[in-house]
Amino acid sequence: MKKIYYVVVLLIVFNAVLLSLGAVYVIDNRIELKSIKLVSYDDRNNSIKVKINTNHGIFFNNVINCKGINGTNVVHGKGSINECLLDIPVGDSYSVTIFNDINTIDNIDVLDYLNNRLDFKFNKDKIYLLKDDKVKIDYTLVSIDNNEEELIFKSDDENVVKIEDDNLIAVGNGRTKIYEDKSESYMEVVVTDLISKPTLSKTKKTVVPCHEYTEEEAIVLDEYLDYYVKEAGEGTRAGVVAAGRFLTLQFKYRVPYFYENGRTNKSGVRLADGEGRYYKKGLYLDDSKFSSIKYSYKGPSTWGCPLTNLENDPKHGYIPGRASPNGLDCSGFVTWAFVNGGFDPGDVGAGENEGIYQMTDTGKYTALTYSLATSGKIKTGDLFNFWGHIALIIGQDDENFYVAESLPYLGGVICKTYKKTTVHNTFDHVVLMDSYYKEDGNLTDYWN
Repeated sequence: MKKIYYVVVLLIVFNAVLLSLGAVYVIDNRIELKSIKLVSYDDRNNSIKVKINTNHGIFFNNVINCKGINGTNVVHGKGSINECLLDIPVGDSYSVTIFNDINTIDNIDVLDYLNNRLDFKFNKDKIYLLKDDKVKIDYTLVSIDNNEEELIFKSDDENVVKIEDDNLIAVGNGRTKIYEDKSESYMEVVVTDLISKPTLSKTKKTVVPCHEYTEEEAIVLDEYLDYYVKEAGEGTRAGVVAAGRFLTLQFKYRVPYFYENGRTNKSGVRLADGEGRYYKKGLYLDDSKFSSIKYSYKGPSTWGCPLTNLENDPKHGYIPGRASPNGLDCSGFVTWAFVNGGFDPGDVGAGENEGIYQMTDTGKYTALTYSLATSGKIKTGDLFNFWGHIALIIGQDDENFYVAESLPYLGGVICKTYKKTTVHNTFDHVVLMDSYYKEDGNLTDYWN
């Protein structure tokens, strides 16, 4: 009898526990929203992943599911114990529903739980402006609903750059940083008046004076040159054109002509660098550049500074043994443009030495005729040639070629205009450069 009594008692207790557990089970299936958090942003698919959490049950696991609803569009989430992951397209106003087998919570607005802004960044880490430039701030803002958001931009130094209506206004030389009020992202801005916008001067520029620039100014000019080349496409046709335009159209002075005092390889009579040629990136304007010169003969001497001339050309002011302002000869300029545009042509001349690789060998060497000149087949970035001279086409329009070149009687590196209908009367050949450049980059036929 005692055994039966104990069994009955145990059954009664067990049934009571079951009833108790059943009550708890019902309570645990209530859906109580705890949080909605952003997990990640997928910029490729322009969607966000959110995690929806509910409060934990006491004894039994509470498995929930979720879905996003936008009109007739429904996206289903991945449910698990007390949480659900849901991918929602950015820009669509999806309301969220969470549910289990017993209960449902509808019309949850994600924006009530998440910051609308997903990402902000400036599209460039650093930009270069000319004084008085006014440019729109270039940035990317990603928000959940793609609604316009008021952005507050600030400049570290308003004496360099001011901000008006999301525009940067360059007011003075220097460097500053631009911030957005709610973001850690920033952009550096450099401003200078050492160069101008590309301009075809109607009058010949003054020869660059010796030691006109400080080392700091020379560094800034090198930075601007590098920036414009990279914007055009370093290692492309457009990169070489950008370098040519920079020296002839943007640099305020004229780099004078100087007969080279030898080349750096043994095809030359003497070994010399920076004496009528300059085999480096950047402009040759400050004595700090001397540290990179490996071979010199009568130098080193920066552009515009006196250097002993070795050529006999009194008609143009070149007397052997007399000093003339250092600069670039014709192939010296074109190879400089190649080097700064992202290529390494080596020590090559204009085409005057038989049996030696030269500028006319860099592309398809073709006789220049009226028909070819007016056919539209000659591209900006190709080379013009006559015996002993090489030149770079830095622009064209329907009627003209704009040619950057350096000659004694031109007084140095300039951009000269040639009619397409008569250019063959000056140049004998054109070097078509597609096979050399391989890519055009961000090429434009004109600079406006």
